[in-house]
Amino acid sequence: MTENPRIARLMRAAVVMLASAADDVASGRYSDAELRVLADGLDLLVSSLRGESANSHLIVVDSERTGR
Repeated sequence: MTENPRIARLMRAAVVMLASAADDVASGRYSDAELRVLADGLDLLVSSLRGESANSHLIVVDSERTGR
């Protein structure tokens, strides 16, 4: 079975994660822990694009907007 559908899902998740985080990161509203979670999701995409060992972890986007 090809990895292309999985990679496409990871790419879509990365787009959503980055779009949701961009303004908050710029204004300093992301903690170090939240940045690590974002980086972990992107690492999963990168390793999949490189054809490295498949990881069964799913990316979960859990966002909460406050103070707006």
